[in-house]
Amino acid sequence: MKTLKYLTIAAVALLALCSCEREFKKTQLVPESQFVAPVLQEISDIVIDANNNKVEAVVFVWSPASFGVQTQIEYSVYAKSLVNSEEHEALLGSSYTTSLSIAKEDLNSLAVSELALPRNAKSPVSVWVEAAVTGLNVSSIASQNTIDFNVTTYDPPKGWVFFPGYYNSWGDSNDKEHWRVWEVEGGSGVYRTIVELKEDKDNTPGICPLKLYMDGAWLGGADGYVATWDNWDYGDKDGNWGVPADETINIIEFNKNKKAASRTALAKGVGLIGSFSASGWNSDVKFQYDNTNNLWVIEEVSLASGDEFLIHLNEAWDKFKYGGPLKASDAVEGGFDLVQGGDSANIPVTDGGTYKLILHANRTPMVLEMVKK
Repeated sequence: MKTLKYLTIAAVALLALCSCEREFKKTQLVPESQFVAPVLQEISDIVIDANNNKVEAVVFVWSPASFGVQTQIEYSVYAKSLVNSEEHEALLGSSYTTSLSIAKEDLNSLAVSELALPRNAKSPVSVWVEAAVTGLNVSSIASQNTIDFNVTTYDPPKGWVFFPGYYNSWGDSNDKEHWRVWEVEGGSGVYRTIVELKEDKDNTPGICPLKLYMDGAWLGGADGYVATWDNWDYGDKDGNWGVPADETINIIEFNKNKKAASRTALAKGVGLIGSFSASGWNSDVKFQYDNTNNLWVIEEVSLASGDEFLIHLNEAWDKFKYGGPLKASDAVEGGFDLVQGGDSANIPVTDGGTYKLILHANRTPMVLEMVKK
């Protein structure tokens, strides 16, 4: 019995010793001067067009980096452009292997949005890869070389997504075209609209729930599609974005490349201002949101020949000002595209009368209809 006791004590002591050794044995990287950087393989010029943008991909390949130990390495591929003497940079993607495949459609989107390359044109681009040890606080190392090539971009038609929420009875159906939120520019991956949200008092008091519906799928925080405003993630099990119930009128914008939504609250709403009003240019006539048809409407306003007016958001006069010169819209029959910002001019009234004004704020440029009664 005594022998068994001593054997047990010895075994416990040996385990403790092994445990201590494991506790103090830590991963040691070689000095940074001995890191081995990856080497990126050259690629040919890239042409993106209507026939290949959805079916082809571009593959970047490089030699492995080394930090002196066997460890997981994350590689990030970056691109850089120089447009009108201004430098632009974009992350093309990340990989835990020594290659990265990116669809030409996604590359085109990054090229025209993040890299600011002109559309339907050939432009030079520089690409490099950076390596970093996963989970360790060490500096990344860039590839030994940067490769240069030309990208010919494609100007695709504008795509669209839905922003379903309680405000529109979770309208996401493809046959409800008025709920589509159109791309700011084709291939940019940026979608913008103006809506008046609604509090779901029964299920989420104090919150206006909102989500993304894209390419036939419901997407939200649980899927990695986040929002940039404070407290958007209110613990909803479906990953919906949350907007405070006291900030219902919002510009909502979604960036597909960044998988992120942003918003600008419009406490003072959407207004019409001009010489037609008794107060002149001193106060707005407010558009009202039609949450059945996703339109902003002024049911009746008297406009005399020679009057001038503008539309502005939040009663602001900077980038939130919309006016002329009016251009017939290709998207809405009978509508006119509005010019945004400092270049916009007052809109003159040439045919006086009583009008119903309809603003389509789910597209860029926004479209105004003037329906004479």
